[in-house]
Amino acid sequence: MAMTNLGTQTIARPLNGKVNMLGTNPIAMSAPAQDLPPFVLDMSTTVVATGKIRSAERRGESIPEGWLVDDNSLPVTDPAAFDEGTGHLQMLGGSLATGGAKGYGLALMVDILCGVLSGASVGPDSRLLEKDSENTGQEDQNIGHFFLAIQVDAFRPKDEFNSHMDQMLQTLLSCPPVTPEKKVVYPGYMEATARSNTDEVTMDKTVFEQLKKLAAELHVTPPASEELVNVR
Repeated sequence: MAMTNLGTQTIARPLNGKVNMLGTNPIAMSAPAQDLPPFVLDMSTTVVATGKIRSAERRGESIPEGWLVDDNSLPVTDPAAFDEGTGHLQMLGGSLATGGAKGYGLALMVDILCGVLSGASVGPDSRLLEKDSENTGQEDQNIGHFFLAIQVDAFRPKDEFNSHMDQMLQTLLSCPPVTPEKKVVYPGYMEATARSNTDEVTMDKTVFEQLKKLAAELHVTPPASEELVNVR
């Protein structure tokens, strides 16, 4: 398991709050299987990662209702509103009625394990409550991390664990889908399948140009040639 808080980078509001005090505070967890691709979870504790919002803005697309809300908690579908400060990122689950307390609690869990436990910064800082507190501490983000590795064979033989994982994951893959063209999968399956089917990488055009510029500034060769990049 791995978690990272955003230190002093506060981009989301606590549930029912008016001041940004939390980060996306992502959580990741992976477990091996035997023949099937491993379970690989990588999620933010906000309803969406900020990269998806900015990607939609670059493509000139609107975003789904539920990602951002305005000061009156009404849905915002213009991705530009996020960086303009008029659209506020919701915690995973959205409002209290739809499970937002779960995302809020998970975000705080990440801040505790990554920040309070390690001595790094956490999002909820009393300076944020002071007048003109915008960007307080942004110059020193002091991000914290938490890692947990479990030795499987301290609990049961590895082969048994991996085989049991295969049984569980295969049962999920065999679940009848609601719509035939969209099968049931699990976190990590689609990514593993995509990697095995092609050597090509799909990338946002703006991001690709930014990476080329950065590579030139650092005098390094980009990790992928243009022939292997499907630029959108």
